[in-house]
Amino acid sequence: MLRRIEKQLFTAVIALLILFGTDQLMSQEVQLDSAVTQILEAVDTPAQRSGVLESVTVREGQTVKKGEPLGKILDDGTRLKYERARYEYAMAQQLSKDKTLVKYASKSLEVSRAELSRSEKANQSVDLAVSDTELDHLRLVVSKSELEVEKSLIDFEVAKLNERLREVDLKESKFELSKHQLLSPIEGQVSVVNTRAGEWIEAGQTVFRIVRIDRLRVEGWVSVEQAVQIRTGQAAEVTIEIPNREAINKQGKVAFVSLEANPVDRKIRVWVEVDNQDQSLRPGLRAEVVIKPSS
Repeated sequence: MLRRIEKQLFTAVIALLILFGTDQLMSQEVQLDSAVTQILEAVDTPAQRSGVLESVTVREGQTVKKGEPLGKILDDGTRLKYERARYEYAMAQQLSKDKTLVKYASKSLEVSRAELSRSEKANQSVDLAVSDTELDHLRLVVSKSELEVEKSLIDFEVAKLNERLREVDLKESKFELSKHQLLSPIEGQVSVVNTRAGEWIEAGQTVFRIVRIDRLRVEGWVSVEQAVQIRTGQAAEVTIEIPNREAINKQGKVAFVSLEANPVDRKIRVWVEVDNQDQSLRPGLRAEVVIKPSS
């Protein structure tokens, strides 16, 4: 209820400012109060299945790329299942390409039809050269060959379907095997390693914490009146104070303007993102942020 009232008040203030002098306000610089550098993104990396942590390949403070291995859970036979599925898929691929039986059945049908045709022509030249019983037998052989061709075609289609089925099995086993790998979800720095190699971990348990360090956010506060001047994407000049060193100047852009005001002092939270590829900045540093007027 309180948040709803705050939003309604904030919307009302914006409407009034638009009616009475927004254009003049939009041409002014805005400075954030109590601005501090903060982590832009931090991700806890959980185990996807229970087991013994076989290895840890990173240490705290190490920089990692997205998708880089962090550790591995003992595969307890999952790799063997994957290898089995891989071989079964390879065999199914070979069978799905083998048309030998189809060709053999077609050739047998061709021969049996030719033999029946010769016998029927012989009877036309010489009466009863071939008995009716033998002709019936030859017709039966032709019918059987036709059915064998149909069956070989069906078996060939089934072999192709079996190949797809084995491919699904292979992908499933590969997916299960991938759950044993702990990979970095983002590019950043390993800030916490919660478990050591040889320890048991449960599925869902956080093993690593990765923080993004190539960009930081500088968060501060402005009044409700000043908030209406700010739009995401606006340029900002940021000066970060470094103890016992010269201050660092950065160019940034507004990334977030809250719609909720602090119930105590009626301030609006705003943050600006700055580049930190050189890793010269750390979270928790005080900063001066001046948001430039929108053009």
